Amino acid sequence: MIIPLSPVCGDSIWRQIMVINGELAANNEGTLAYIEAAETLLFIHAITDLTNTYHIISQLESFVNQQEALKNILQEYAKV
Repeated sequence: MIIPLSPVCGDSIWRQIMVINGELAANNEGTLAYIEAAETLLFIHAITDLTNTYHIISQLESFVNQQEALKNILQEYAKV
């Protein structure tokens, strides 16, 4: 989960989510998904390189770092 997010948040947060989602897709770095029932924004990214433990851990660390960065950016817009 990145942030709790109400569907009635201001337009600026939803515009920023769309911009970020486009950048993530263009770079094949995951996607943002809104779960309406939970009013939550999720960051989803598949681990594709399962060749060795180092690559898995590296991808998990990258995911956590990217999730934190996204959370910080979006909290500014959501004023959570």
